[in-house]
Amino acid sequence: MKEADPAKLARMEGGRWTVDLVRLSPTTFECSLPGPSERSGDIWGILTEDEPSEVAPERPEEQKIQQKLWVQFGTYGKEGTQMQKVGRESPAPQVNENQIHREKHECTVCGKRFPYRSTFISHRRVHSGEKPYKCWECGKIFRRRDYLNLHQRTHTGEKPYKCWECGKSFRQSSHLTSHEGTHTGDKPHKCWECGKSFRQSGGLTLHQRTHTGEKPHQCFECGKSFRNSSSLSRHHAIHTGDKPYECLKHGKSFPQRSILTKHKITHAGEKPYKCLDCGESFRYSDSLTKHHRIHTGDKPYECLECGKSFSRKDSLTLHERSHTGEKPYKCLECDKSFIRSSHLSRHKRTHTGDKPYKCCECGMSFSDSGTLTKHHRTHTGEKPYKCLECGKSFYQSRQLTSHQRTHTGDKPYRCWECGKSFSDSGHLTRHKRTHTGDKPYRCFECGMSFSHSETLTKHHRTHMGKTL
Repeated sequence: MKEADPAKLARMEGGRWTVDLVRLSPTTFECSLPGPSERSGDIWGILTEDEPSEVAPERPEEQKIQQKLWVQFGTYGKEGTQMQKVGRESPAPQVNENQIHREKHECTVCGKRFPYRSTFISHRRVHSGEKPYKCWECGKIFRRRDYLNLHQRTHTGEKPYKCWECGKSFRQSSHLTSHEGTHTGDKPHKCWECGKSFRQSGGLTLHQRTHTGEKPHQCFECGKSFRNSSSLSRHHAIHTGDKPYECLKHGKSFPQRSILTKHKITHAGEKPYKCLDCGESFRYSDSLTKHHRIHTGDKPYECLECGKSFSRKDSLTLHERSHTGEKPYKCLECDKSFIRSSHLSRHKRTHTGDKPYKCCECGMSFSDSGTLTKHHRTHTGEKPYKCLECGKSFYQSRQLTSHQRTHTGDKPYRCWECGKSFSDSGHLTRHKRTHTGDKPYRCFECGMSFSHSETLTKHHRTHMGKTL
């Protein structure tokens, strides 16, 4: 078989020089890249790109031939590139392209190294804060194009990753992988500190921070730090007052999507989660989980400051504020601050006089639903909270908690002004007013103010023509 002229088989395709190796000699010749010392001219510029090219893997016999043969190209000039030599030679030195790139792309801020220029550029935006990719649907901006692509699926509703086990679809492949673990029970990521296992590595990373105490996500508004970015995002809503999730049924807005989802269940009135111990039913699975702890006595959330334990995470969060003095909920009317958002909502009604919760039994109105519930028990005589020490029962859980301290002698609430201690937080609050002279309870009928709510209630009756 007559061999073709190699110089006639080289051609330019899409900016690359290629050689028709099949026509050249399919059994004898194979083209391989020359060594670094032999590369010259712009023709090799394509090989210094940082992105890996998609090249089909070679067969073993081709790799052996490739070690023996190479094609050397001349300098890329105006008149094209000449084929200079085709023949048998010693193997060209092997070059690890990725190693060269890895040495080139090092972040001067944090020292991290990257094999490809594109990932290096994307990383630099972490430090600069640059977010060049914008969603034209809602205006949200992103650091990476793939983050934008994922976000756009929230507008299109696209969920390309489908579980073949149950048919459920997901926007991200990682969400599908996590979901598949619910079928297999597989939890490959284990915490070596406590033995707990997780379906995703991200879940393990977040969990490990409960051991290390690491809180890398800081609020630039108030300096508070959080273990994960989602907690920081939720916290931001406290400062901004942003409630982007609206219930279309009656227009009520919420700061988090999960709260809106829970709220929607109240429309149906459905309570699908039932306690097998006492038969009580709940709208949400997490409410049932919290309720179970009443039966088990489990208190998994411990305060690192004083060692006190709680059955609910939000109870621990509220308790921690008693140590830090943090009161993130501020009244814009009088600048008074509160530990809980519900306390702020209740306080606002002292300015408006609004009492939307009415007792159907006696017509009395209240500023919050909790007070109405407690009031109802004065009609029914119900006292669901019983002291196991002496058998005494109470209308409210906090009354029981306060009462139990008469058995233990515990007085955890201390006045920093005079050093006096109290068994109940409400008693401490009332006591503090003896130092401040604060009288927050105002009668809208005559303008008179009082230091205690019950004093105001008694005063109201003088306008209603009732005696004490």
